[in-house]
Amino acid sequence: MSASGLRNLALASVTGTVIVFDQLTKLKIMQTMRLHESISIIPNLFSLTYIRNPGGSRRFLRSDC
Repeated sequence: MSASGLRNLALASVTGTVIVFDQLTKLKIMQTMRLHESISIIPNLFSLTYIRNPGGSRRFLRSDC
């Protein structure tokens, strides 16, 4: 396999891993947290808050906004 082929395989592997991790964390949050609940990860700096934004990407991509 060529160097660019290995690089593409590594990139695809990292991308796939990130997507799977993202989906698993979303599922875990939906199962364990209440809507609008926050969990402090780093006090006074970073919190995880469960919110929903249905259609957010569709509004973002609209050209008439």
